[in-house]
Amino acid sequence: MCAICSTSDALLISAGVFGFGNLTEVWPFLGKLILYLGIIFLTLYGFFSFKSALQGVNISKKNSTDIHGAWHASGYALALTFLNPHVYLDTVFLIGAVATQFETGRFYFGLGAITSSFVFFFCLGYGARLVSRFFEAPYVWRYIDFFVGVVMWTLAIKLLIGS
Repeated sequence: MCAICSTSDALLISAGVFGFGNLTEVWPFLGKLILYLGIIFLTLYGFFSFKSALQGVNISKKNSTDIHGAWHASGYALALTFLNPHVYLDTVFLIGAVATQFETGRFYFGLGAITSSFVFFFCLGYGARLVSRFFEAPYVWRYIDFFVGVVMWTLAIKLLIGS
């Protein structure tokens, strides 16, 4: 999972740093389209997180009936990555726009962003093992789902206000 997520992020960051951010100059509507798709995605994701918090869905090891193996988990991770319009806003457009400020150092900026992404995903993945026992209580998942819903709706509102 760590390798899939960090490699996917590296591809998206590279696309932003080395050219995709410039597509908004050619197609100005592209930025707004991705922005509004991101708002819709975040709003729906938040809704389903709140619904999960209310229903008390538990995805701990004890409730592993929905886990179908590495291929299923990998496909799920790839779908959450590449079908999420917000990831394009963050990695491609935002990082791409910031990278345009570093004409001569664009490569190093991109390398730093990619390195940070690898460190983040591997720390998250392997750190999760250290705290996994705390996530076996169903009430913890309710709090997490609620918090995720708040974050998603907050991001959606911020994007909407800022647009």
